[in-house]
Parts: sequence; C-alpha cells; structure tokens
Amino acid sequence: MMTNEISRLLKAEIGLDSKTVGMSHIEAAVQSRINRHASETLGHADYLELLKTSKDELRLLIEEIIVPETWFFRDPGAFRALGQIAQMQPQPLHPQGFRVLCVACSSGEEPYSAAMALLDAGLDETRFHIDAIDVSARALEKARLGVYGSNSFRGTDLGFRDRYFTRSPNGYRINGAARSSITFQWQNLFSLEPRGPGDAYDAVFCRNLLIYFDQDTKHQAIQSLATVLKDDGKLFVAPSETSLPLHAGFAPCSFPLAFASEKKPTPEPASACAKEPIRRRPAPGSRRLWKTVHRRPPGPATTGAPFPAPPGRQVPDPEPESYPGTEKPLERARECANRGDLDQAATLCREHLQNNAASTEAFHLMGLIHDSKGEMEEAVQAYRKALYLDPKHYDSLMHLSYLMRKRGDVKSADTLALRAKRLENATSTPTPNRAS
Repeated sequence: MMTNEISRLLKAEIGLDSKTVGMSHIEAAVQSRINRHASETLGHADYLELLKTSKDELRLLIEEIIVPETWFFRDPGAFRALGQIAQMQPQPLHPQGFRVLCVACSSGEEPYSAAMALLDAGLDETRFHIDAIDVSARALEKARLGVYGSNSFRGTDLGFRDRYFTRSPNGYRINGAARSSITFQWQNLFSLEPRGPGDAYDAVFCRNLLIYFDQDTKHQAIQSLATVLKDDGKLFVAPSETSLPLHAGFAPCSFPLAFASEKKPTPEPASACAKEPIRRRPAPGSRRLWKTVHRRPPGPATTGAPFPAPPGRQVPDPEPESYPGTEKPLERARECANRGDLDQAATLCREHLQNNAASTEAFHLMGLIHDSKGEMEEAVQAYRKALYLDPKHYDSLMHLSYLMRKRGDVKSADTLALRAKRLENATSTPTPNRAS
C-alpha cells in the first residue's frame, strides 16, 4: 500500500516508526499535502513518486506530521542538574566552554531553558555554547525568532520569564543573554559526526524522541549520541526512556528527577592507574530515581499511543478500535502522567484496575507515578504487584532493583538485577533480517 511505502520513506529519513504515531495520522498528513498542491491530477500514486524524488516535499510532509507541543523547563530536574554539572566542571579547554547539544529541539523551549539554567548557575554567556538541532525547518524558524505565547509558560514558577524575556506585541521575546550562545540548525540525529575528546559535548539532551523508534533504531540512536558525548558527559532523556541508555552501557547519575546517565568508565591499564581520576561529587541532596515504561515490544494488551510525546511532537489519539473497551483509562493515565498530572494519572490507573485487577501494565504505571512523586514504599508495592502478575516484566524488575538498592537492600537489588539480566539475554537471540 502507498501508506506503507511512505512509512518506509519516513523511517529512512528520520527514523520514525509509523506505529507510534498511527497510520491514520500519516494518511491525514499525506492528504493535507496533496490538497495543498491544488492539483486535480495529483493522485496518491503520483504523490508517492514525488516524495521519492523531492527531498523538499518529504520534509514538508514531515512538517505536517510533526505538531509542536513543548514548554519551558519541562522536567525541571534535568535543568537543575545541568546547572550543577556545569558548576562542578573545571575550566573547560574548549574555546566555547561548557558545551550542550539539544536533539529534537523543536521550537526552542528546551535549548533556551538550558541556557537560562546555565546563566542562573553563574556561567557567563561567553563560557558555554548550545547546539540545537531538529528536522523541522518550521520549528527552527520559530526557535530562532524567540517569541513565545502563554502556552510555552506553564507551572507556577515563572520568575525566569521576568529575568530573561521582554514583553512584545506578539508575546514574550527572549533576551540576548539567553539566546546569544545558541546555534539552531537543521540536522538529523543519525547524521551526527563523532567528536574527538576536545570537541565533544559535556551534556546531550534527547528527550521524548527515542520511543518513536523501533528497537534497532533506538540502539542506533543511543550509539550516535554516545559518539558526540564526552567520556564524563551526561545524557538526558525523558522519564519513560531512562532504561534505554542503561541497556546501551550507560550508568545512572545521582541527580533527582533529572533522568540523566553517563558512559560507564573504561578500566585503565594497570600502568596508567597511578594517577587517581577526578571524581565529581553529586550535588547535595541528590538521590537516584529511575523511571521508564515497558521496554519490550508491546503485545496485544498494550497497543495504542506511546506513553510520552516527544518534544515538539503531539501524538494523535489512537483509533477508537485500538482500545478493547476498558483500556481507555490506562491510556489516558499514560497521557496524564506525561503531562505531569500525576494525581489524575493515579486516579485513572485505579479506575482501570477496578475492571482489570490483573493488569500488569497498570501496576507498573502506578509504580512509575509513585516513583515520580517520591513515594518509595508505594512504588515498591506497585512494582511487586506487577511482578506477581508477570515475573518477567523487565522494567518492573529494573525499577524495583534500583529502589531496593536505595533502601540499602543490596542482596535483593542484585537478585532482581540478575533476573532482569537473564531475561534480557534470553530475549536477545538474533533473528534473521527482514525487509522493512
């Protein structure tokens, strides 16, 4: 079918797994682009051929699929951690100072938030630089303009708006101090070039994007990000993506609600160990908190919209028939959790459990919600219930292991981690390549 062909083009261009946005959304975007050509002779087959020969048209279709939905200081713990990391760094050798990369930067709220966080941490605007990339030329144009409406300012703490924005007839314009250190450019995550030690990034933000890829593409994305990150650099992902870097050889960082990880250090040869490496102390009060959604490919009971929507992207509602009736509260709970409305998410989870008392996914999501709210004991109980129903639920094993370690129960933590490792080894048997 034509839509399947277009889906393959989208995956080849930006890595998009069409199942995560829904075929109906892609079809609607295609029809919108056909209508904009205002040609009575342009049919679907003709449009497919146009996409194959015109990169410009393919990018315009991507613009149609990508609907910006982001705001300043989304997941504020990540930006607090960024400021602390910058403060702990020695005087950087790179002429641009502390360096940050924002992948899928959308309309600019994330890189501008990073700049404001670094300024608030005491860095001069000349001592850091942020590269912000996206595949949406429309979003990048808005980011460079730097003017935002009320929808980009959410929450109750808006003091940063008074410090870094000027009121204009069209909204709030970000001022020079927060924008002079940012370079916006059109670039694909998979076209990133490996960086040498002196030119790599101190921090990379790639949040709410990875879940839009299939498993192989997720792995490729993490590897691509690793090649541009310093050995002691930090990778920031979304709460639901935390396990992905860990599976790829990263280690978690001790910053609360930052969802950050770093490369695991490579052991030095014995002859090179005379000099003790510098170890950064975590910020006072730091604690580990790990959250993600189920990493395994969803089965029939978990189909539908993915838990998070990536920065600058809004996932359309799934087709009604994708819900077998009582699945609706659970899917709405995921959406509420992504928006940060944890109380409503918990209420919807309980509503789902009234009709589905044996729902592993609901108990796992309840664990994520309690985990996000710092309710450790409630999170432990929720993960245990998920594992009672499904002893092979990988992410519940991983999260419960982390919580046990936080409680000081190292033996239980190691046992759970070993179970997860055995499960991962059992499910990683190579399969023959199939045509996409």
